[in-house]
Amino acid sequence: MQAIPDQRWRFCFQLIAAYGLRPEEIQHLELRQGRLWCLYEKVSARGKTKPRPLRLLPCDQWASAWNLEATFSSDLLPPMRPGHGARDINQYLRRRSLWMQLRCDYEAQGERLVLYSCRHAYAHRAHVISSAAQGGGRGDGPQRPDPLGGLQPLVRG
Repeated sequence: MQAIPDQRWRFCFQLIAAYGLRPEEIQHLELRQGRLWCLYEKVSARGKTKPRPLRLLPCDQWASAWNLEATFSSDLLPPMRPGHGARDINQYLRRRSLWMQLRCDYEAQGERLVLYSCRHAYAHRAHVISSAAQGGGRGDGPQRPDPLGGLQPLVRG
């Protein structure tokens, strides 16, 4: 995480990585009774998401160490245009040499590194935990490495 020089952007990426947030959701966070909530309502053909409390996964001690709920304030986030969170975050990332190098590394391995990669990694870790809790070990299919993979220099500072 130290590879991100601006503290506001670092905080933004910590939140995305720790909670598996959509980039747009960064602009819709709020503390309610000491708990971090996402108020973003995504509308799709399947319906609309509801505001939800955010939670860290028990396997993510690295995220717990950041104390994100205790330190959260929207003033600590970088300026982004309303409704353009993904575009603004993407623009920031494309100006970072580490991000561009990681993208190249992923492509060389036949993988893609995208803005949603942290969200996908969060979902994968949640699935592994759920499967293990239900007695399924690490899942029924072939095992893939942690999707956070090459992102670790960015998110596990």
